[in-house]
Amino acid sequence: MSKRSSFFKLDLLILSSLQSMDRYGYDITQFIKEHTDQTYDIKVGIMYPILYKLNEEGYISSYEKMFNGRPRIYYHLENKGIEYLNELIDEFTLGTQIVENFLALKGL
Repeated sequence: MSKRSSFFKLDLLILSSLQSMDRYGYDITQFIKEHTDQTYDIKVGIMYPILYKLNEEGYISSYEKMFNGRPRIYYHLENKGIEYLNELIDEFTLGTQIVENFLALKGL
C-alpha cells in the first residue's frame, strides 16, 4: 500500500457498481446507496469528477443512449478497470487487516 493512498476510495464503490451492468450517473449513486444500507449517499458533485477521472484513465468508458427523448450517459467497466478494482480490493483488505490488528492491541 503506498503512503499516499488511503485504503478506502470511492473508486472502489463506483467501479464495483459497474461490474454487473453499465449504469448512468444517478443509477450508480442509487445502487451504492441501496447496497450500503443508505450509508454512502454520494453527491453528484463528488461522483462526476471521479467518473471523469476514471474515464480519462481508461478504467471505464462512456456512451450516450436516448431515454425518453433525452440523452443519458452510461458508463462501462473496462478490463483495465477490472484490474484497478482488484487492486483497490486488495488494498482495502490489507488496510482493514492492519487496522483490525492495531485495534486488537487494546491492552497496550
